[in-house]
Amino acid sequence: MITPRIASLTAMLFLATPTGLLAQRDLPVRPGDRVRLSAPSHGVERLEGTVISLMPDTIVVDRGEPLALPISSLTRLAVSRDGKSRTRAGATVGFWAGAVAGAAIGAASAASVDSGSWDYNATFGPIVGGALAGGVVGLGLGALIGSTVKVHRWEAVPLHRIRVDVVTNRGRGLAVSASLVF
Repeated sequence: MITPRIASLTAMLFLATPTGLLAQRDLPVRPGDRVRLSAPSHGVERLEGTVISLMPDTIVVDRGEPLALPISSLTRLAVSRDGKSRTRAGATVGFWAGAVAGAAIGAASAASVDSGSWDYNATFGPIVGGALAGGVVGLGLGALIGSTVKVHRWEAVPLHRIRVDVVTNRGRGLAVSASLVF
């Protein structure tokens, strides 16, 4: 009767090794990185925070208070890479908004107040001039505002593909669980 126990112990040691090795592999995450992660087995459906520390088998994330999670429990992990500024988008929006506002101001200033009628030949110059002046001012302001706005680019971190767990089966021996992630 000792033979089945020795076989079970040998199987457990053999199968538990890949899990430990998978947990110890290097992740492209460093302390100070902003991360999004999920660990449903620990009650964390979606968490965004800053990595405080990274150990071979545990990641500690600050989300107002430190939270330590086993790396093997993570189902999703993404790292925020350098935020891209929105300078170009801000300049574009600012140019068009300024051009429209400048054209409207140019048209209003060219209107004949005395006669209450429009002289289309006389209003063309102020409309174009107002559009160009407003566009240049809007371009500068939009670029300035856009340069202060950063958009995060989230990069998914591949987690372990094969996972083998050995657990006790409520007094009936050991159970082996294997999963393959695609």
